[in-house]
Amino acid sequence: MGAVPADARFTTPFGGLYWQIETEGQQLRSRSLWDFALDLPPDHLKDGAVHVHYLPGPGSDLLLVMERSVQLPSRLGGIPMRAAVGMDAANLEESTEQFRDDLLPYTLVLALFFVGAGVAQVFLGLRPLASVGRRIERIRPVTPAVWEKTSRRKSARLQARWMPFWPNARATLNKPGIGRGIWRMV
Repeated sequence: MGAVPADARFTTPFGGLYWQIETEGQQLRSRSLWDFALDLPPDHLKDGAVHVHYLPGPGSDLLLVMERSVQLPSRLGGIPMRAAVGMDAANLEESTEQFRDDLLPYTLVLALFFVGAGVAQVFLGLRPLASVGRRIERIRPVTPAVWEKTSRRKSARLQARWMPFWPNARATLNKPGIGRGIWRMV
C-alpha cells in the first residue's frame, strides 16, 4: 500500500479502527488487526454497493464494519475487490452519547424559543381582535321602531333621486318586500 492512513489507530495493534482488502486469493489488513482477520460474510455486492455489518473483532469486541465491492480497472487486472473498514461499536455508541449530551442544551433552548415565539404570536396577533370585540359590544340592537325611522329616511332619499326617471318609484319603494331589498343594495 502506498500511503499510510492518517489516523494512528490504524497502525496501533487493537487500536479501534481497522481496514481489510480482499482480492482473488489475497488479503491485506491494517496493522491494528494484528494477526486477526475480519470474517466478512460471503456477500455478492454490486460494483460500488455498500453493506454494513456488525462483526466480531480482535479481543472479542463488536465492530461496525462497512464493506464495498469494487471492480478494479483493467490496468490493475480487472478483478473484483472487497474493501472493509471497521471501528469498535462501543466507541461509536460512546461518541453518539457524547453528541446527544452536547446537543441537549441547545435543543432545549431552541424549543423554549419556539414555544415563546408561539405564545407571543398568539397574544400579539390576536390583540387587534379585542378591539373588534369591544366595537361589536357597543353596537346597540336595532328595534323595529328604529328600523322604520331609518327606512323612511332612506325611502325619501331614494324617491328624490329616482322620481325624475321612474314616475311610480314612490309606490314601488313603499312596498314591504321590495323596499327592504333595495336598502341593502344602497
